[in-house]
Amino acid sequence: MWQSRKRLRVASVGLVAVLVPLLLRFRDVNAAAMPWRQTHNLPLGLSTRPAPPAACRNNLCTRPGGNQIRTSLFAAPPGVANAGLHVPRVALLVLFIAVDTGQALVMDWAEKRSWMERAGRQYSRQTALVVESGLSVVTGLVVSSFLGADKLSALWPLCIKFFPVALCFAVGLSLKMMAVDHFQAGTIKIVGQLRLGLVALASTIILSRRYSPQQWMAISAVTVFCMLFVQVKGRGRKRQGKDVKWTGLSQLLGWVCMNVVGGTLAEKTYKSSDVPYYIQKSAQDMGHLATSLLMLFLVVPHFNPSEDIRNPSVRPDGFFDSWDVRTWFVVGFLFLDAWISNLLLKEFSGVTRGVAKAAGVAIVYFASLLYSKDRRANPKLTWIAMGVILGSMIFSIVS
Repeated sequence: MWQSRKRLRVASVGLVAVLVPLLLRFRDVNAAAMPWRQTHNLPLGLSTRPAPPAACRNNLCTRPGGNQIRTSLFAAPPGVANAGLHVPRVALLVLFIAVDTGQALVMDWAEKRSWMERAGRQYSRQTALVVESGLSVVTGLVVSSFLGADKLSALWPLCIKFFPVALCFAVGLSLKMMAVDHFQAGTIKIVGQLRLGLVALASTIILSRRYSPQQWMAISAVTVFCMLFVQVKGRGRKRQGKDVKWTGLSQLLGWVCMNVVGGTLAEKTYKSSDVPYYIQKSAQDMGHLATSLLMLFLVVPHFNPSEDIRNPSVRPDGFFDSWDVRTWFVVGFLFLDAWISNLLLKEFSGVTRGVAKAAGVAIVYFASLLYSKDRRANPKLTWIAMGVILGSMIFSIVS
């Protein structure tokens, strides 16, 4: 009991140490996004804007250089306001963190990983992706028919335009679901931070973005800590006489690479069109559904025969074999994550998304410590994970 309370205290202290600076960073981002007339009466620590912007209209401010920024995190994003909803931007960020955290932990729950052990036959993970994609397509079409029926003619050309984005995201998510068979949520979140360095390279090449020396130092630190985490975890398994999970690692790295390429293409594609968000999302979901079906019937059974839903000897109940309420929770969180993540991609800067992601990584890692045996037995992994989280936070601060 004492050991359990000690672990809980350590996890709580670590979580607070990470989240407090992140919340302060959210405050600074919000203050920097407000026009001068909204910040000159704030405390001195928040009044950092030297001069008012040139013009402000419709929750957008134009700086002298021509760049447009949102006036406040409490203003409704245009993508949401156009749908008749008035959700503050900060609420959208909090919702994203909650969904991102819940999705990771619910996946562990659906894998029947209890506090101490894992038991029971698993559902075919690719079926959850197919159901989520189908649900997203139906939702997008219904919303589009009510809010933008006159713009549905642009849907089919957009399907072709968004297909590379959908292909990358669908294949990457399939690889991640395969890796869930090998790793818990905390490990997946930490290794997933390798995307930061790859995003920087992809943005530099594809989007002609430039990063400062301080940003590259933070990116390098995160990459080194991620690789060190993998190395220390592998050594721990060898000391226990277990094999290193090379298959799971390759699937995680594949997911990271596909997610980076898809995210870079998505940012460029979403922001290059004035078509409403729900139309763009519907176009992407159609490509996502087609790719997920292809993965379900042709690709996944080749690498994992136990998930072949056409084989009654391994999946007697077919498509919904071993589904239960936990699986539906996974579908629900995947659905929410897909819509909210893409909306953040369209409405928020990379800095704000980076802070939100770092907060989600911290919460998931320390929450999963409560049932992770290998990371509890090796405190080095937690210290290295702290390095990854703090490196991600430093990157957002210097950006």
